[in-house]
Amino acid sequence: MRFVYCVDKNFNYQLATSIFSLLKNVNEEINITILHEDSKSFLNIKSKLEKLPNIKNIEILDVDIGNTSFPKIKNSHVSKATYFRLFIPRYVKHKEHLVYLDADTIIIKNPLAILKKQIKQLDASDKFISACIETTKEASGDIFERLDLQSVNYFNAGVMIINGKLANRPDVTFEMINTMESLDENIKYWDQDVINKHFDLQIKTLDNRLNIKIDDNSPKLNFDLDPHIVHYAGSSKPWTLEGLLDTDSHFFQNSYLELLGKNLFFMTTNWKIGTLKLILKEIFTFSIFQRKNYLKIIVSTFILLISKRA
Repeated sequence: MRFVYCVDKNFNYQLATSIFSLLKNVNEEINITILHEDSKSFLNIKSKLEKLPNIKNIEILDVDIGNTSFPKIKNSHVSKATYFRLFIPRYVKHKEHLVYLDADTIIIKNPLAILKKQIKQLDASDKFISACIETTKEASGDIFERLDLQSVNYFNAGVMIINGKLANRPDVTFEMINTMESLDENIKYWDQDVINKHFDLQIKTLDNRLNIKIDDNSPKLNFDLDPHIVHYAGSSKPWTLEGLLDTDSHFFQNSYLELLGKNLFFMTTNWKIGTLKLILKEIFTFSIFQRKNYLKIIVSTFILLISKRA
């Protein structure tokens, strides 16, 4: 089975952590393809991952976007790498079905049995993609009006099975870019909008256990849903102070610490002043001291604040 990720160098550690969690939970060898903005930046981590069990091959492909410009990424929490998903049919030429994973996913239970069943169902259908339902026309009519969708479901693109038939359509990336350009200002949720529009009525519903979200509305994981893949879909990621404080961040952080043998949490921020204000508030109100790993959170945060890392 082949898994595909799309990232830039700012997500190298998140990518490595997701891959590590995947390799730790599967029970057979898998292949991984990475569409990357700067493949050289990942080579050291790649070497470490290749020594782990259950990896057959890791290939990294540099994505050339040419003169393509991507809408709605300025002043957002995503980069142009989120649009690399549109380039998968152009770069990944393997004829097998592909399992796409966002780099902010963590695998906590072997997903292969469910994936194989879902692949068979997709193969027997006339659909090109399988993905989990994000919302419905009844619940979010504005999305369907904005994108002029015929489907009654809007899908989350964080975990997808991509039909191998797309490998026989070399022009599909060009077609999706045309769809993106035609949507223009109507795009709100980046390439997820593009994928939903371009494959309208051609997306099959994926088993929800493969994409259980932790986000601003559901910050704690619901184990009653039998999650196999956890998706940190909100803006408060588990590597930010907000995410460490408000979400079930330990699925990510524990995998990161185990992979790299670190003692402190992996953290980033786009706003150091805001992070400083938040950690000081937590300290002066004594809220931080109610947390099991309060010392590790405090030290990790202040190291982040004095470092050059964003």
